[in-house]
Amino acid sequence: MEFAFETMKKEDIDKCANIILSSMKNQLIPTDQNKEAIKQMLSRTQTTTLIAKKKGKIVGLIGGTAPNVNFVTILDEESARKGLANTLLDKYAEIVKRSLPHTTYLKASLFADQPDTLALYSRLGFVVDGFAKDFAMGRDMVFMKRRFQTKPAEI
Repeated sequence: MEFAFETMKKEDIDKCANIILSSMKNQLIPTDQNKEAIKQMLSRTQTTTLIAKKKGKIVGLIGGTAPNVNFVTILDEESARKGLANTLLDKYAEIVKRSLPHTTYLKASLFADQPDTLALYSRLGFVVDGFAKDFAMGRDMVFMKRRFQTKPAEI
């Protein structure tokens, strides 16, 4: 397998916070646009962060609080072309299914003024589930949902 997947360890928090801050700054709410706030979010016991590594180097991250996906980021074009984002989502879904066995979907709350992010989640199988205004930030939100893959029934 080209990628190795692991749950984030304490020694990875600083590096993961830097990755999120540099690759997703325009998608973060203002109070989370600093390294300490991100490290705090990553350190919460209810937060799961999954790391994809290639040759020992971090090339992708996914994280959230089940069943919510708070972020997906892929760091290089080659890994993106090889479907790393979808693989990370599938692996995160497995974790969610184990911790919340009755849950049948992943959810994401995205800013409506981020068309590239909305397009990525659409390509990853998420569909629009609703809209709302985030009054604290004055931005429109799009709620998206991705149902878990179901295996075909055996005959």
